[in-house]
Amino acid sequence: MIEKARQQFKSYPNIKFFTHNVLDGEFKRDFFDNILFASSSHHIADQDLKAIFDALIVNLKPGGELHFFDIIKQPKDKLITRLLTRYDQGKNIRTLDEYKKFFKDKNYQIAEKRIFKSPKAMIQLWDFLYIKITK
Repeated sequence: MIEKARQQFKSYPNIKFFTHNVLDGEFKRDFFDNILFASSSHHIADQDLKAIFDALIVNLKPGGELHFFDIIKQPKDKLITRLLTRYDQGKNIRTLDEYKKFFKDKNYQIAEKRIFKSPKAMIQLWDFLYIKITK
């Protein structure tokens, strides 16, 4: 996927795609203009998620933005949604209150917070939380 993205955006010299473990310290401080952290936190345990976010914020340039998207576990989730969740293998699906506490405890500068509701359908999926953090 990284190679495909490189090819698709090769005419944009200021856009780069790569894979690294942000916890290995391979990036300079204030390296990123924007960070997209999408649909993966439900696979990451709390202590690891905190370490990852701390590293991402350190690597974000002043004025930069971190865009966070992930599913929200809610009491309204129907049986099909819960089954899909179980088979997705995401063992750390959090509620809105758990995310609120996580972001509040870390004292991040939250510029925007939204919930994207799942469309009404025969198989209703999760609602998504979006948070924009600025540095």
